Amino acid sequence: MTATTRFRTRIAWTLILAGPAAALAQPPRVAIRPVGETDAVHADTTARVGLEIALDPGYHVNSNTP
Repeated sequence: MTATTRFRTRIAWTLILAGPAAALAQPPRVAIRPVGETDAVHADTTARVGLEIALDPGYHVNSNTP
């Protein structure tokens, strides 16, 4: 077996074995959308902005201090 063949074999086995594990290790997708009270903010004023967050189905957010 040549060095090139051994290298290609190692790459193939790495992809075969790491593929399923890598798919399981993916974090959930998170969509974050800022939501403001107004369309414009002027100097020396206060504006509040909230975040609308959407997670993949099956995930949830939990607080350790409810």
